[in-house]
Amino acid sequence: MRHEHHNGNMFHITGFKNGNTASFSYYYELFYTPLRFFAEQMTGDRAAAADIVADIFIKLWQKRTNFHTETNIKAFLYISTKNACLDFQKHLRITKRSQKAIADNSVQQEEEIVTSHLIRTELYWHIYNAIEELPTGCRSIFKMSYLEDMKNQEIADKLHLSIKTVKNQKARAILLLRKKLSEEHLAAWLLLCACLAHTLE
Repeated sequence: MRHEHHNGNMFHITGFKNGNTASFSYYYELFYTPLRFFAEQMTGDRAAAADIVADIFIKLWQKRTNFHTETNIKAFLYISTKNACLDFQKHLRITKRSQKAIADNSVQQEEEIVTSHLIRTELYWHIYNAIEELPTGCRSIFKMSYLEDMKNQEIADKLHLSIKTVKNQKARAILLLRKKLSEEHLAAWLLLCACLAHTLE
């Protein structure tokens, strides 16, 4: 299995470097969601996070001939996104404290913030992967609620379902996620619980 995975990676890397859009789509689908979570955690702005990540993928495509491994691509995406988010923060930063008071600690504070967001992003990645493994019906309903922040009534109207069915499917999804994440990634499950607090009706 390891040998097959390695060959698969080399196939996508080679195609990507040669301008194959299908290989680009592979990396886009692999990294977009966790990167968007990362950017949103850093900026606190969902729209800005989406714009930042979109720009980073454009840069990735423009520099595609420079990458030789998937690890190189992941490092470029995260470092570039981190830097773009820090630039965004600098433009929006409004503080009542004097610049001198924060100057000594600003670099260390920024590094601690970035580290914290990276840890949360890895947890979000575990959450997202677990969601993707849910059965089709409850997965789509759960993603509408959790990722798109839709209310139960909105989901019911869109899918032509009853409110009861939507609630049942969400409850089923939560049970399945609790079983998987609490056994494999407890920290991710605890983070998901915190994130879901406003979606459970």
